[in-house]
Amino acid sequence: MAASPAKKRPTVRDVAEVAGVSRGTVSRVINGGHWVSDDARKAVESAIKKTGYSLNQHARSLATGRSNSIAFLLTEPQHLLFEDPTFSILLRSCAEVLGDREMPMLLMVSGTEKERKRNTEYIASGHVDGVIVVSSHKDNPVIADLIAKGIPTVSCGAPLG
Repeated sequence: MAASPAKKRPTVRDVAEVAGVSRGTVSRVINGGHWVSDDARKAVESAIKKTGYSLNQHARSLATGRSNSIAFLLTEPQHLLFEDPTFSILLRSCAEVLGDREMPMLLMVSGTEKERKRNTEYIASGHVDGVIVVSSHKDNPVIADLIAKGIPTVSCGAPLG
């Protein structure tokens, strides 16, 4: 039996064609609707529904240089994520607030030096726009490393000592 060809994902060009407007108009509607008439906006919104178009976040990241996502970095052994109620409350609260802003949150656990190094390199390579570092230790070296790399960083937890 032959495999059916993969269905092509709808593009901005497809939406523009269905709506009868330019790609620039589609782009303006997607990015907030500035300088677009009500009729054009309605036509684009209808075409988006009709074509099944959805934003390609990877393409947008390439164009903007932003991932539109945040890392939640627990710098403790992973079993503490479930054993320490502070960490789970922070995780749940951050996920809720970022979800309200349509921003995905990447959960990362760095309980060992090897994990810390790997995760810091991953973060510094641009996969996230910022980091929420969660630790129960004062003067966590991961924080200084992220800040030195120019990564927007928020630190929270209950420092000991």
